[in-house]
Order: sequence, then structure tokens, then C-alpha cells
Amino acid sequence: MPLSFLLGLIRTKQEGLRVRTGYWNIKGRPIAILVDFSHYISEKMRSSPTFGIPNSWIPWMLLGTIPSRYSFGYAVGKVIESFVHFQVGGS
Repeated sequence: MPLSFLLGLIRTKQEGLRVRTGYWNIKGRPIAILVDFSHYISEKMRSSPTFGIPNSWIPWMLLGTIPSRYSFGYAVGKVIESFVHFQVGGS
């Protein structure tokens, strides 16, 4: 992995972001970044609201996914922000 990437990764961990890296096992072996976003899902969000719609009407695969989507997007945004700040020399 490039040195600048490794240094940026160190910064993300110093900021408390939970990431793991490796290589994707496909042609070209691109770098893969796994972002743990579980700590961004609060207990309140884990109880996935159904907005008054009976659970039997909601496909099982959709239950609980909305809080996960928001939390995942937020966590990935924080990782990107950390890398950008590292690359441009921001705080």
C-alpha cells in the first residue's frame, strides 16, 4: 500500500474510526477498506420504526435497514473526511 495511504489510515484510527484494510481478491487486487459503523447505531435507532405500517406488510429484508443505511453513510463520510483532511493538510 502507498505510504500516504498508510499514514491516512493511521490518522483515521487516531480519530477513533474503525476501519480495516486489505486487498480484494479479484483481478488487479485493489485495496479494500471495511468500515465498522455499528457504534453509530444508537439503541433507539436499533428498534427500527415501522411508521405505523404493520410488520406483516413490510418485507423482512427492509426491517432495520434504514438506521443501518444512515449509520453506514455517516461512518464512510467520516473516513473520507479524515483521508481528505490528511491529504490537504487540514486539522
